[in-house]
Amino acid sequence: MLKKGSNYNLILVMIVAIVAIIALYLMSTNSKSSSINTATITGNGVLGGPNLGASGVLKCGVNTCTGGTTCNVVTNKCEKMADAKVKCAKDSECVYAGYFCEKTGTLQNIGNKMEIIKYCVKGCNVNNDCANGMQCNTKTNKCVEECKDPDGEDITKKSTTKGLITPSFDKHIELTDECLSENTVDERICSIAVTDNNLKSVSTKPLKCPTGTTCSNGACVESCTDADNGKDYFKASTAKLGKNGAKNTDSCNEKGELTESYCENNKIKTELKKCPAGCKDGACVIPKCTDSDVTTKNDPYSDGETYGLDDLYYINYGLGGGVTMLNKELLTLQTISDKCDTVNNKITEYFCNGKINYGDMITVSCPTNTLCLKEANACIPKCSETDTKDQNVAGTAIGYFLSSNKTETKSDVCDGNKLIEYTCLADGSKMEQKPAVTCPYGCKNGACLPICKDTDNTGRGENDWINEEFLLYSEATYINLFKAGTASGPNQIGKIITTTDKCVGTTLTEAYCDVKTNTVKTKTTTCEKGCASDGSCKPLPVEPKCLDSDKAAKNEKVGNVEYTLNQATYINSKTAGSAKEYGIDGKVTKEEKDACDGTKIKEAYCDIATKKTKTITYACSTGTCKVIDGKGVCA
Repeated sequence: MLKKGSNYNLILVMIVAIVAIIALYLMSTNSKSSSINTATITGNGVLGGPNLGASGVLKCGVNTCTGGTTCNVVTNKCEKMADAKVKCAKDSECVYAGYFCEKTGTLQNIGNKMEIIKYCVKGCNVNNDCANGMQCNTKTNKCVEECKDPDGEDITKKSTTKGLITPSFDKHIELTDECLSENTVDERICSIAVTDNNLKSVSTKPLKCPTGTTCSNGACVESCTDADNGKDYFKASTAKLGKNGAKNTDSCNEKGELTESYCENNKIKTELKKCPAGCKDGACVIPKCTDSDVTTKNDPYSDGETYGLDDLYYINYGLGGGVTMLNKELLTLQTISDKCDTVNNKITEYFCNGKINYGDMITVSCPTNTLCLKEANACIPKCSETDTKDQNVAGTAIGYFLSSNKTETKSDVCDGNKLIEYTCLADGSKMEQKPAVTCPYGCKNGACLPICKDTDNTGRGENDWINEEFLLYSEATYINLFKAGTASGPNQIGKIITTTDKCVGTTLTEAYCDVKTNTVKTKTTTCEKGCASDGSCKPLPVEPKCLDSDKAAKNEKVGNVEYTLNQATYINSKTAGSAKEYGIDGKVTKEEKDACDGTKIKEAYCDIATKKTKTITYACSTGTCKVIDGKGVCA
């Protein structure tokens, strides 16, 4: 019994000792936990700092505990977590920050009964589970970035809002306030997204700027307004900010320069400008538009409408000119000239529009019988002349004269014995001065004196009266008493006259040309058979005759050989000719031409006794015989 009792007592003592040891251990553990808790919470809700509750009691939170401890949100103490899994039925049973009750759990056999067991696992369920600057996404049970808007929808400030644009996908974005229009700001804000567990995410909100303000650089600021809507140097105005803000009015200085006030980037700015026509009352003076080629309404080249600065002036298509007006962009006076379209015969006319005191333009076709000349930049009448380039007729040309570059009227003039003639170009566009030409018979009254012409000469040679023929002298031209005609040409004082043959009774006044003086003359003779009705002599009976076209005053070699009808003329070897026999009908019955016999000349002549043709062959006194135009001649 004693032995047995002694063993029993020993066991009891041992049990008491073990219990005491466990108690001491627990006390030691609690003491250490308390020591850790007070030592590590030293900040303001962040790692290492104090977290004061409403009652002023120190509280712990996520990432506030150190030394391997975790915040117990129930006791607000940093504790070491047990290694064993903590079972739970709801989130509140997970007392450690950063843990929540898992949603699904696992099926387990508990006391022969299958139950779904859940455990506390790492993650968040409420924002208290997340560190400062984070928020809990209860769909994913993850802490995500909080949305931050520095200006809190203050449209007068520009700020950048940072956060998630779609919290469920953890997409970070940064958006800065900006202007949608002059009076609307696109404010970037943090808004609660109901579809994303009421998390705050970055979004936009268009907001109207208050009256008197405008959106500039992402914020509503006092509006800058300018009555002339910018840089209008010809209109005085005031640029100002808002209703009662700063303002600046356009002004002129003593140099005639303009200080122009305007708005730029919603700020008042100024610019100094030199006015082309002076400055007055805070604006540049607009210079008067001038047109150098205006005309009157009755001008044939006027369009018949008033375009000038008053009712006296009209567009002038017939004179090249242009307008001088203000170039508002360059702030200078600018001259624009009329311009021709020669291909389509159109003129682009620049003129002053009196209604706006500014340059205007119109393009029209040139009037009939005018041409648009690029040299004139105007519609110019086609050139015309009265003498059709006849040097023997004094004329006048009217057209655009190249030498002076203007339309002129020019008459042909004489310069001594030379003629200066004005003519039109072939296309009728312009007038030109022809080079001076020497007139063979002299120049008078703007024309070369023409060669005298007699309509009834016979075309054969003689230098005195012989029955029906008379040679003027060296040319083969004869007076024809038996045919009425007219002699035209200059008289002895240079006047161009026309004289017609006249026959009265038996007296014929024959008009003819004196070739030596190139003048019209008359000679009176008696008609043997009286006057014919046409003003000529009645014809005489026709007799056979022989005529030599190249008879001369001297012979070459064979001595005097008289073969003409009434006077001594001689064979002429230095002029090619022919001898012709005529029948009683006046027609040629035989012709003998001068020819060559080797180097000798075979001269044809008339035998005056027989009125027949003959030839004589002899050596040329100079040169040798050559055939020219089918006839022989010494050359």
